[in-house]
Amino acid sequence: VTVQKALPIETPLSRRRRPPSSFLAPGLFLCGDHLTTSSINGALVAGRLAAEEVLQSA
Repeated sequence: VTVQKALPIETPLSRRRRPPSSFLAPGLFLCGDHLTTSSINGALVAGRLAAEEVLQSA
């Protein structure tokens, strides 16, 4: 099965718009594929990175 347009187009500009960290404010973190690569794997990576930042901030 092929899903047409399953992933959005990644451009250098879209990568520059990403925040450098998932940390926003004390107790507030971002998570999602929009922070890494727009894919299921990107969402997993972003979740892992956010979890690591949460643990480091505790």
